[in-house]
Amino acid sequence: MGFVVSAAGQERVFLSAPRRSMPSNFCVVENTTETINFINSLRQRLVKPPVSGTRAVRSRLDPSRRSPGAPRWIGPYIDFATMQHISPASALILAAEYDRARSLRASRIGELGKLFVVNPQDWDESVLETLFEVGFFDILDIAHTISAPDGERRILRFRSGKENDATAIGAMLDEIERMFKDVGLNANDACFELNGALGEAMENTVRCAYPSGGSFHIPHVGRWWMTGALSKSLRRMNVAIFDQGVSIPGSLKGWKFYGGFAERFLNAVGIPPDLSEPRYDGRVIELAIEESATSTNLEKHGKGLGHIKAFVDSCQSGRLTIVSRYGFYMYEKGRKPVVKSLNANLGGTLVEWDVMI
Repeated sequence: MGFVVSAAGQERVFLSAPRRSMPSNFCVVENTTETINFINSLRQRLVKPPVSGTRAVRSRLDPSRRSPGAPRWIGPYIDFATMQHISPASALILAAEYDRARSLRASRIGELGKLFVVNPQDWDESVLETLFEVGFFDILDIAHTISAPDGERRILRFRSGKENDATAIGAMLDEIERMFKDVGLNANDACFELNGALGEAMENTVRCAYPSGGSFHIPHVGRWWMTGALSKSLRRMNVAIFDQGVSIPGSLKGWKFYGGFAERFLNAVGIPPDLSEPRYDGRVIELAIEESATSTNLEKHGKGLGHIKAFVDSCQSGRLTIVSRYGFYMYEKGRKPVVKSLNANLGGTLVEWDVMI
């Protein structure tokens, strides 16, 4: 037995097997392949629920379909209780996938599009707190039913918009600035280079994410999602942007610095770039950042993809992670970037800064 919680309320149900268990460490950076593989399977399940699950939801909406005096059963479900850790950036991706599914399902199957969770009272407290603060439960319209612990870390509720939505971007930057002030920083601090880095991330990734006629890994809703988190005691800040678009490798062909990038790729790899070939996605991201830094004569206040990396150097210490299509790029201040191509497609682009302030 268990409890289903949705916008329709809470209901006691029989839980049938099999269940789909969340990874213990749901983190695109620390547990990359398992997390991305789960995200891809989740996408299919959320948008096209199993027949048994659809039948169960119908019985909830129409009590006449339910056996008298008996709790209903639900088909295979997603078990969040197995998750022991989720990073703010990965919580953002999870929220984005549910947000996308909510939009697509509502247009296809109406009231049956309502999403639900099972037994949130059994979830790890830190997981519950992170999902609550990032706004995951708001997507399901059940935040008012969830009691989440109040931790030391503050996480901003996600913002979402289309392309360069200046209002949403500005609101998020205002909230991040208020977080800085909470730990005694002000707009003159070096870490306010974040404003420029976020702007460049929006300009160079999100703006190009959904081109007309583009090749997309999944049906998309043309949006981006952003969040931020701050640990006051550690003075550690995390900011992430995610989209479900064509990816950095998939959008470079029309880039104004593509000629220099192609030459750089040829010199480094030994062959001309083929942006349809995912095995070089990690190198593509790395070399695009290098080309951007060179082509814009990047210094502290330079522009382009290189500025996304330069923000980390302006902080006490920190890390930039970019996961885009099959590519993985991680730069830690003062170290050589870690670059690799993955066996799983993220289906978009994640840009995450994790810095000490």
